[in-house]
Amino acid sequence: LAWYTTFNGAREVSWLDFLLLPLSIICFLALLLLAMGRLSHRNAELIPITALAVYQLGSLTEFAFRGLMYGQGFSATAMWFPIFYPLVFLLMPFRRAMLASSLYFGFAILVLLVSLPVALSLDWVKPAAINTIVQFYLTNIMYLLLLILYARYRENFYQMQVLAGTDSLTGLPNRKMLTERTSEALGGHDDVALLLFDLDRFKDVNDTLGHHVGDQLLEVVAARLSGASRDGDTVARLGGDEFAVLLPSTDRVVAEQTARRLLDEMCAPLVLGGLLVDVGASVGVDWYFYGLSGHHALATLHLIATAPKPRS
Repeated sequence: LAWYTTFNGAREVSWLDFLLLPLSIICFLALLLLAMGRLSHRNAELIPITALAVYQLGSLTEFAFRGLMYGQGFSATAMWFPIFYPLVFLLMPFRRAMLASSLYFGFAILVLLVSLPVALSLDWVKPAAINTIVQFYLTNIMYLLLLILYARYRENFYQMQVLAGTDSLTGLPNRKMLTERTSEALGGHDDVALLLFDLDRFKDVNDTLGHHVGDQLLEVVAARLSGASRDGDTVARLGGDEFAVLLPSTDRVVAEQTARRLLDEMCAPLVLGGLLVDVGASVGVDWYFYGLSGHHALATLHLIATAPKPRS
């Protein structure tokens, strides 16, 4: 609509007016391909962002080299130029967003450095426009700095959330995260099983081979459980030599079969510190069928915290 209005109503048609139409068509095709399932959400979001950058930088280039920036200064429409920054920080990882933003603003600086000598030689520069030019570039710098600080804060906050629910030795979810996921699973419409594992001779390994070997043993067990579990299962370390596996959307038969398979995987001999280590394990299976009240989430938390040694 903007292209059509400009083309029919303006006395002078800019090359940007012709650029806007194909960019709009590209964005429309991206949405169409997304609706057809031929394009991922990530790529569908990046295409309009790229089109926005091309149009904004093209507008700035034309505005500068036609002398309008130095004769008239920036108007209120310049507020659309910094909108690129929050969009890329929302859609991209921090480093990629930093790179894209730096290239975007760097191109704007390059336009200023190249066009300023031309404007001075042709006597385009008006004192009234200088203030708006300075405000435009300083505003962009402030936008970028504030978004960098916010993105760093968001990244650190997310990392703290992850660390709060992660076991520091094995990298598995800890008791806190397991409890949250168990509560979520019990609030659904499927049956849920919880497997509780315990290494039988872990203390002997610590006493005879040292705690560093015991830590290696826990890391190997964690890797074995994670590798042998299904997609969607939650493998967690409760503390010490205790592990748990949450099986959502399962039944009693599958839960018992999974428990036996994981138990065999845990009990397989392994070599640590040049020695063959053979440890046993025990497993207990607790099964919840759909229809239990939400209070059973709290009961499961109590089970995780106070469960006695399960039988082999």
